Amino acid sequence: MATQLSTLYPRIELWVPGCTQPIILQAMIDVIREFCERTLTWQHAMDAINIRNGVDTYDLDDIPSCARLVSVVYVALDDAELKPTIDYLIPSTGDDPKCQIILVNEPTADDTAALEITVALKPARDATVICDRLYCDWHTVWADGTLAKLMLMPMKRWSNPQLAAYHDRQYEIGVARAIIERTRGRTIGPLQARPKYPWV
Repeated sequence: MATQLSTLYPRIELWVPGCTQPIILQAMIDVIREFCERTLTWQHAMDAINIRNGVDTYDLDDIPSCARLVSVVYVALDDAELKPTIDYLIPSTGDDPKCQIILVNEPTADDTAALEITVALKPARDATVICDRLYCDWHTVWADGTLAKLMLMPMKRWSNPQLAAYHDRQYEIGVARAIIERTRGRTIGPLQARPKYPWV
């Protein structure tokens, strides 16, 4: 399910009087794209791909239309994890809606649902919706980032460098928290802090 980005307007419009919604939306998309690139929080496990004998290139066509590829975070062939550049290549990322994976070793037999891929995504530049879970978890961080960006615009009715600095700090705290949560999510077992010895 997806949430309309316009749902975030009320959190922003109050603090930037006179700023139009198209300007807010563009700043918001820029902030969310940067957030996703830095945190790799938006991850999507693609449908498993059928391997064909003698075919080394496969389309990554299970990416939502409102999203673009940031990076490939996990690839496995028959449950064996593959390593980038050693086992596979991704020729393009960014805003190209058509992405492919190239296997370094050409398959020698057909294999059903053998290639498993998890990718990190960001919104397309013309996106108007975002994943529900991401919105629920991070919309306040995106609002801070958007306000910081808008308030730094020079000579606008809503310009406010001092308040922009505050919102930017809140945004950076949110980015750091997202990176920590994503890292913990990929850690086996609970994280523990070990005491330092000797105690003073």
